Amino acid sequence: MARPKPRSSDQSVWVRFLLRLYEGLASLKLAVVLIAASALLLAVVALVDGKFSGRENQSFGTEAVLFGIYRTWGFVALNVLLFSNILCALLIRFPWRRSQTGFVVLHGGILVLLAGCLLTRLGGIEANLPVFEEGSAHTAYQSSQHFELKVYPNPETAVSDPIRSGDKSDASAVQEPEAAETISVPFDPGPFNWSDYGQWYLLPWRLAQHDRGVLYDRDGIRLEVLDYCRDSDLRPAPPLALRVNLRPSPDASQSGGISPGDWETLELRAPALPELRFAQEMAREESWAELPGGRQIVFWVARSTAETDAFRDSAPGKDEPLGKAGRVVLLAAGKRYSLPLDGWNPGQRRPLEGSGLAVELAAADLQQRQVTLWVLAAGEPRRHLLLFADKPDRNIHDEEHAVFGTYWLAGASPAGQTRKESEALTATRRPDGPRIDVLQGADRKLYYRTWNPPRVEQIDAVPLKGRPVEAFRASGNPIAWEVERFVPHDLPGRRVKPNPFAPGKPPRTTVPGRALVQVTVDGRREQSWIQTFESVTGERPRAPIERKTVAGDGRRVTLTLRHDALDLGFLVHLHQFDRRLDPGSAMPSEYSSRVDVVDLDAPGDKLAENALITLNEPASVSDPKSGRCYRLYQSSFQGPWRRGQREYHRQLGDKSTRDELFLSVLSVNYDPGRPLKYAGTLLIVAGLVIVYYMRAYGRKTRVTNGE
Repeated sequence: MARPKPRSSDQSVWVRFLLRLYEGLASLKLAVVLIAASALLLAVVALVDGKFSGRENQSFGTEAVLFGIYRTWGFVALNVLLFSNILCALLIRFPWRRSQTGFVVLHGGILVLLAGCLLTRLGGIEANLPVFEEGSAHTAYQSSQHFELKVYPNPETAVSDPIRSGDKSDASAVQEPEAAETISVPFDPGPFNWSDYGQWYLLPWRLAQHDRGVLYDRDGIRLEVLDYCRDSDLRPAPPLALRVNLRPSPDASQSGGISPGDWETLELRAPALPELRFAQEMAREESWAELPGGRQIVFWVARSTAETDAFRDSAPGKDEPLGKAGRVVLLAAGKRYSLPLDGWNPGQRRPLEGSGLAVELAAADLQQRQVTLWVLAAGEPRRHLLLFADKPDRNIHDEEHAVFGTYWLAGASPAGQTRKESEALTATRRPDGPRIDVLQGADRKLYYRTWNPPRVEQIDAVPLKGRPVEAFRASGNPIAWEVERFVPHDLPGRRVKPNPFAPGKPPRTTVPGRALVQVTVDGRREQSWIQTFESVTGERPRAPIERKTVAGDGRRVTLTLRHDALDLGFLVHLHQFDRRLDPGSAMPSEYSSRVDVVDLDAPGDKLAENALITLNEPASVSDPKSGRCYRLYQSSFQGPWRRGQREYHRQLGDKSTRDELFLSVLSVNYDPGRPLKYAGTLLIVAGLVIVYYMRAYGRKTRVTNGE
């Protein structure tokens, strides 16, 4: 007997429309289409993930499948339609007959299974828990990331701060004042370099959701991501090539003051940030070159707009004599401060009016032509400022408070220097000679200044269209120079080189991701590359490439890129990590961890004792607070570190008797939909058995009745 239709002519148009939609969602035709689409999609998943036999070398990887298929709106829409089709197919047949028992159980099982998958998608957790041997950890790190914005109000003046020049505290440590406001901005860049999207046509990767562009814009703070590299290397940047004419025409009316011949090409390599330098490259990095007459030309790269502004506003004024000890010109909070060293004794402080900061003279070494200052802010550790009169490319600034300086020192080498020391110094460069400083600014343009002791003659932008610059013309011994080749640096001395993705070669997970960000605070804009901060010990980022600070009006904002952290609620203590190698090779064949699990709030309560965790044998532990049941798998490891290596002594100290130290990485899994998925699977199996039994019973009944 045919099933009666729920629609009738006496119903309103909207009711008939909804009932027709209801019938359409329950139709067998829609079910066939959805099942065919799901089968096709699963075939694409198998192809992309390299599951077909002999196609592993074409794999894009599981992470690509998650990003390009399972997490897309199209896959969600397909599953919602499938869920709706099954639900409506059940409801439209209500009340159910006994012969439909298998149908109901089977389709109910599919609904329960889909509901479990939805719970896993919404609340599931996959994270890594790194823990050293003889150490403990309770914080796991997820693959998802977020930008962390720390907003610091300008500190009060630090002149009366109790810090003394003899304080041995770590001045380079990053300490955050309690008044800092934290803003967390979620960031999902996807598993590839952004330059790779659109290069493969197997899947429409561009349609997959990933964050880019403006991520935060509120209260005068704006964060924009311009580019992202999941897998990249920091390569040495090409040198700056300059053409120098050592004998320009004395008559400026002839050829613009430049003689047609006697040009020489010089190549200058900007010094890299300390954490980006490699030992084998240190000797090759030459940021300066000798010119006739004891003159030099020096090149380096600014990390921020504030540093660029400090360079352009660094010249001592006509009414600011250098004196015997020289003069320091600082830029802080957008203001210029010119501080003479004559009469300034070590340990004395001078306030930087209007900035909330003060500077203390630590040491002035006239023989080495360098000055050391401490930048002081109330409630914060002091920061180091090291300025060289003859090596401005090696200056160390206080980027945390955006304090940048230049040390000007004129005259011959100081008295007291031996002849041998003077000759040795002059053999490398003449410390008191004229100098041309060339800077790549934060805007990726070139600027220069001409230092002809005791004054700065020129500060300007470098023309890049083949127009020469003439330096030292007032001295009667001019030098002409122009840019022959210039490739802007992404970081001082380095360029970010993306490694193009190819099937069978998934992105490396051992390198940090790098994002090109543009941060605006109160109208002051900074653009820089920043890399993901990856810590296994809970320390704060120290390297400049892991932090970006932008000074605004009465505040400053520090930006970091971090993995999302998860507090497990229990403490995992690693007793021992075991590793076995394949015979005759260095490849690990098996590794495991033996751990204790302790309640954080009740250290005496052990949730698991002497548990063995391997690749295939997880340990199940419940969080006493949230009730979540986590599964801990052995994922990977790092090490070993041996006695004499920094990480060994940092973790174990000098008195440990261990021969080697390992870092074990445990995979943390929480799947809230697992019970429903298990139940749904059992219902599907039961439904298939019932359907088979009911059909067999029906055939037997018909044969018995002679039908």
